This record gives sequence, C-alpha cells and structure tokens, in this order.
Amino acid sequence: MLLGGLWHGAGWTYVVWGGLHGVYLCINHGWRKLNIPMPKVLAWVITFVAVIVSWVLFRAQNFQDGLDILQTMAGMNGVVIPGEAKGKLSVLTNFGFQLKSWLDMNYLPEFLGSKILSILALIALTFSVSFLPNTQEILAKLKPTWWWAVWIGVLTSMALLSLNRVSEFLYFQF
Repeated sequence: MLLGGLWHGAGWTYVVWGGLHGVYLCINHGWRKLNIPMPKVLAWVITFVAVIVSWVLFRAQNFQDGLDILQTMAGMNGVVIPGEAKGKLSVLTNFGFQLKSWLDMNYLPEFLGSKILSILALIALTFSVSFLPNTQEILAKLKPTWWWAVWIGVLTSMALLSLNRVSEFLYFQF
C-alpha cells in the first residue's frame, strides 16, 4: 500500500495515505481472524472515519496541514453551536464553545447556492446508500443476454481503437 501512495504522488502525505490503508487492511484481516461480531452500523462508522482521516492527509499540502485539519475536525479548536440555543446554552461559552446563528455557519458546503439543499442532499444520499441495493446486489440479479455481449464487444472495440489518441497524464499536476 505504500507503493500505492507513491504512485499517487511523491510527497510524504501520499506515503502516509498508502501506509494507513495498509494498516487498515491488517486490522481488518486480524479482526476477521478473531471472529468477533461487530454491529454493521459501527463497522460503517469506523470505516468512514478511517477513510476520511486518510483522505485528509492525501489532500493536504503537507503533513502539518493535514494534522491541523484533523485536529479541527476532532473539535480541538472549539465547537460551534447554533445561536438559536443562545439563551439556554450561553454558559457553554465559558468552556470554548461558540454560539453562531444557523445561517452564519460558513463552514457548511453549498449545493446550488443553498446550505439547506446541501443538508437535504446529504440526508437523501445517506438514506440511498443505506437502504437501496448496492452494485453487488444489483449484479447478482443481472441475467446477461446476447445483446449484452454485443454491446460489451462494441464498447471494448471502441476503447481499443481509441488507444492511439494522445491524452495528458492524469496525475501531472501532482
């Protein structure tokens, strides 16, 4: 996995990213050998957090920037609470919490210019990932026909015929 990190870029953040994925795989295989059951939701949360940690380091300009972002994500730079709770929770400002109005939370991403749409899209995507069939379930029901074979053959032929075209190296900017 370290080589996978080096393949993506020449910086230490890429090497750490690859190393973390290697560590994650070792933990996964070790856990399977222990044969200890884990609730599915907990496994999802652990996987999500682990991948996010490694992605932060992958995308950071340098290792220190990545650590700074991870500290901020962990709440080590204070916690922001919606300002609507100001009257009831103002005592928390003595402990490093900040009270801001809901519409003033600039750290939320904007989707089509609206933070509310961003939140609704995130909720919808979470439900779709959780409750709709995944690709393995969809492909298990797939019954290939001759038409599938013809279309795959046509697409493969087109891909092979376009190999002589020049294309810029994808990771040139890295």
